[in-house]
Amino acid sequence: MKQNLFKEIPIKILLALKDKSNKGKNKSKIARKIHCTNSHCSIMMDSFENIGLLRTEKSGRETRSYLTKKGENLADKFILINKKIKGNFSTYLLGGD
Repeated sequence: MKQNLFKEIPIKILLALKDKSNKGKNKSKIARKIHCTNSHCSIMMDSFENIGLLRTEKSGRETRSYLTKKGENLADKFILINKKIKGNFSTYLLGGD
């Protein structure tokens, strides 16, 4: 998992979950938001859960994902790094949404 964390899709997942409008979204909605396949997004999010970056809560048939404090801190660091390099991280990675 460590070698995959700095690729585009994992970073997009972290940022999508960091976005207040996406808090508590299920995996398929996050996948749609970042233009990724459901299976790839699900695998990455499962890995994030295994290393403590996110947690899931089951509510009826719906399973919602939330960043942990560790995940939020990592997302914040990616935002700061990219602001120094490119400008606005969300616009660059999430297509301006």
